[in-house]
Amino acid sequence: MRGCVWCACACEWRWAHRSGLLPAKCDCSGGAEPADPLAANMQKGMRLNDGHITYLAVLAKKDAARRGFLSKKSSDNTKWHSKWFALLQNMLFYFESDSSSRPSGLYLLEGCVCDRAPSPKPSAKECLEKQYYFTVTFNHDNQKALELRTEDVKDCDEWVAAITQASYRNLATEHETLMQKYLHLIQIVETEKTVAKQLRQQIEDGEIEIERLKSEIGGLLKDNEKIQSNPEVPPSDDDTEIKKIKKVQSFLRGWICRRKWKTIIQD
Repeated sequence: MRGCVWCACACEWRWAHRSGLLPAKCDCSGGAEPADPLAANMQKGMRLNDGHITYLAVLAKKDAARRGFLSKKSSDNTKWHSKWFALLQNMLFYFESDSSSRPSGLYLLEGCVCDRAPSPKPSAKECLEKQYYFTVTFNHDNQKALELRTEDVKDCDEWVAAITQASYRNLATEHETLMQKYLHLIQIVETEKTVAKQLRQQIEDGEIEIERLKSEIGGLLKDNEKIQSNPEVPPSDDDTEIKKIKKVQSFLRGWICRRKWKTIIQD
């Protein structure tokens, strides 16, 4: 397979007879760097061959973000030709028809500007049917703008929107934004895990305290049963005081238990 390297201004590739996909004619001799550094990096140093282009063209026909017939203005600005276009990421392929196996050409859209264009006055030879125009302007001064048209205004607007969004830079920015959101969500999840662990520990401590209080209450009930089982023994003043103290202690323990449990439930 033959290898090809993009020059800084070659945004278009065309399929040449028997020689594969070649870059369109370049009128610059080096030229100035594009204003967008990312676009410059995308345009410089891309090594492609016939196999790469054919594979990408197959992907474009299958998984294109936008595809369909458009009229493309010829390079000499004299005629319009109907081509089948397929937009894959930041690459715009065009074919002779939707059944063509090989693309007729390819445009790299990184750093381009796509806008609606006013309809020119039709000549006597042109069909008077309403047409909607839009242009793709590349970021190199010597690269001719791509002029396209369609018969449906909605189709025109959707093509403009799709090409405008077809940027590696936009995808990189969107990826960075999503990554920041993902990291933020990870932090929230980790914080919630820590809080949940603390709550579980508080519940376990509360359950232990409840068991301890139950044990104490059980002991007090047994003591009370013993006292009630021996009514012939008159309680002494000391026993009466002890009962009062134990009753107050039991009340305080129960109050503390209920307060702790209420705090755990509220947290």
